[in-house]
Amino acid sequence: MTHIRRASYPKNRKHISPRDRGVPRIYPVDIKGRAWITADKFQVVRIESEMISPLPEIQLLAEHQITEYGPVPFAAKNVELWLPKSVEVYLHFRGRRYYRRHTFER
Repeated sequence: MTHIRRASYPKNRKHISPRDRGVPRIYPVDIKGRAWITADKFQVVRIESEMISPLPEIQLLAEHQITEYGPVPFAAKNVELWLPKSVEVYLHFRGRRYYRRHTFER
C-alpha cells in the first residue's frame, strides 16, 4: 500500500451546522487527511481526515473521521467495487465528546 498526505482541502469545503431558526447555516471547514492506496490496483483502502481548526461559532471544536474500504463483488454484473466497510467519527461538539461507528455489510 501507498501512504499519501494532503495538507489541506480547498476552502470551498463546507460544514452545515444545525438549523438556526429553521435555516441551515454553512461554514467553511479546512481539513487535512491521509489516504492508504494499494500499490498494485490503486484502490483506496483507508481515508483519515480531521479539522485543522475549530469552529467556535457552532461550538464544533474537533472532528476526526476514519473510513475503511473493501472489495464488494457483484456477481450479476461480474464486477467488484471498493465500498466503505466501516466509518468512525469522533466529535467534540457543544461541550460533549461523541464517537460513532457505522459498519456496512452486504
